[in-house]
Amino acid sequence: MTVKPRLLLIGVSCLLVAATACGPGGTPDEKKSATPQPTVEPLLKGGVTVAVKIDQPGFNVHSPQEHNYAGFDNDLSVYLARKLNYTASPTDVESKRREEVLQPGGAADLVIATYSITESRLSKVDFAGPYLNTRQGLLVKKGYTGIENRNDTAGKAICTAEGSTSDPNSTSISTDPEKTRKAVRNLLHKDARVETRKDYRQCVEELRRGDFEAVWTDRALLYGFAEVYDDVEVIKDFSTGELQRYGIGLPKGHPKDCARLVEGLRDFLQYRWKDAFRSHFPKLAELDRDFENTYKPDPAQLDGYSCQSGKSGKSD
Repeated sequence: MTVKPRLLLIGVSCLLVAATACGPGGTPDEKKSATPQPTVEPLLKGGVTVAVKIDQPGFNVHSPQEHNYAGFDNDLSVYLARKLNYTASPTDVESKRREEVLQPGGAADLVIATYSITESRLSKVDFAGPYLNTRQGLLVKKGYTGIENRNDTAGKAICTAEGSTSDPNSTSISTDPEKTRKAVRNLLHKDARVETRKDYRQCVEELRRGDFEAVWTDRALLYGFAEVYDDVEVIKDFSTGELQRYGIGLPKGHPKDCARLVEGLRDFLQYRWKDAFRSHFPKLAELDRDFENTYKPDPAQLDGYSCQSGKSGKSD
């Protein structure tokens, strides 16, 4: 009979085809999974450009004459550079450009500039943090009693910085401008007259001249100005909005660098945070003897808010 040899030939042919398909080249799916992934260059190696504020008392002030920086954010930047073995090169950044400088081809590798972690910003950049917590408040001229609560802000001229979480026209809280405007406006009276300036220094200068009745932003940041100007003060019992959590901004797609920053922050919170805060906010530390509980994050928050690229969300 000729049937068996024909079947045998067909069987051998099938085996040959199968062997070819499953040989060294592998299946299409195996070939796809074996495709080399692009190498991500580490950020925290050699020279690292760090975007900072250069005129924000308490957090970072640049002295052109002495060619140095001083402040809480600067202490953190210096600590991390030494701990993680890289060289930090500071560069100035405005609040509204912090996301921009971290995009591909941007001007910075990190941002350490009183940078609040928000859902909107997490869609554009990654964070390691928080390293400081604060609520928002108002700075006024010393002795001014025209504002004691939210309703008192009706009709008042109030200044804040462009691109901040207090700016009604920014996308710092939500990518939906209308949602941001509504959320920010609800923190003060609907009739408050909020205007923006390039930075908080300009707001404070105009407040001192009498052009505004208050400056609105994070209380810790406002206390920095109260440390250096004797004619302004933070309204003691006025706070508004959700807790602001300051983090270190970095480009998306660098999980290893982010993890290294988190470990550096753990050490900073444990060994350096208290002395750095007391050094740069001496009046506030004296006024609020419980300043650690008020402004220092629980290290457990680092796991909930850091390195969110590829994760589904964050939690405390």
